[in-house]
Amino acid sequence: KPGIFAFNSVLNACAHTYVREEKVEAFTILVSTLLMIRQWSKPDDTTYGVLLKACNRLLPKDEDRKRQVCDLVLRELEHQSSPSVHRRIMAQFLDFDQ
Repeated sequence: KPGIFAFNSVLNACAHTYVREEKVEAFTILVSTLLMIRQWSKPDDTTYGVLLKACNRLLPKDEDRKRQVCDLVLRELEHQSSPSVHRRIMAQFLDFDQ
């Protein structure tokens, strides 16, 4: 049974894809992995942080989808984690965006 560490590793690899031609495939793998997590495990704080980092890096800055996906991840994070974790990850995400 795959654990959250294996899933987070896949998400992290997607977040570190820099070749422009590979970003669409990396984003597809990112979303597929997120869906699989729910079958085998439960997202943790690292999952949400890596998801935000990946969305920030993989989606074009001027694209509406980026904002929609990041907003969705942030809303889920707010409902699934403690307030202190939410604040910490939000602070990191705001640093990524600048």
